[in-house]
Amino acid sequence: MRNNVLVRVAVSALTEALRLVGVGAKEYETAAAAAPPVQPLRRGDVAGVLRALRDDFDRAYFVTGQLSDEIYDEACFYADPTVSFTGRELYKRNLALLVPFLWDAAIELRGLQQLPPDTSAGGAAVSSSSSSGSAAAGTDLQRQGQEDQLAAVGWQTSLRGGSTARAAAGRDAPVQLLAEWRLTCWLRLPWAPYVAVNGTTTYTLNADQNKIVRHVEAWDISATQALLLLLRPSERAVWRQWGRRTP
Repeated sequence: MRNNVLVRVAVSALTEALRLVGVGAKEYETAAAAAPPVQPLRRGDVAGVLRALRDDFDRAYFVTGQLSDEIYDEACFYADPTVSFTGRELYKRNLALLVPFLWDAAIELRGLQQLPPDTSAGGAAVSSSSSSGSAAAGTDLQRQGQEDQLAAVGWQTSLRGGSTARAAAGRDAPVQLLAEWRLTCWLRLPWAPYVAVNGTTTYTLNADQNKIVRHVEAWDISATQALLLLLRPSERAVWRQWGRRTP
């Protein structure tokens, strides 16, 4: 736990330093100009949000910063194992900070679905469109990504009348969507670290505007393991390329 706290502090400090020196400013402007037009969705149009999210994944929004602004609340909460903050524009700026460092980046959407209202009994099943062999891992990641949402919903199930409490919680629970994905890329650093992460994102919608108010990621590696990946040289490291060019 302490290691994760230290990683969060380090990532936050590095992010702020990059922002202060202007890294990603041009990429942010490009992403803002390329924001796709999305008609305001009516209340309860969850299918419309799912369509917009699929389009965003087609645009590889994780690695381009180009996302559908209209489906996100301006004060949306974002979290992953290394950092958490509030604000849609801040999220886009943080994505833009990464763009100059990404090399051959790709994000593969493996599944996207609406979660059943009652996820207290072990969580919802992973989408049937997920690749084979990922179901068990996806369920574990989903459980991690939903911990704070479940706490916010305030599910109260007692031995007496437990089924009634669960049904009431299901009616009052916010709509949640789950995406399963795989991210791969190299980073434009001298040692060219290679990153490969399987993860999930849980999107929570508000009831009145049908917009995403929480965007919470879970990964199949810890924050510390993610940091160690960034320190590991790959076959694209500069000195390894020099070695191959030597006659």
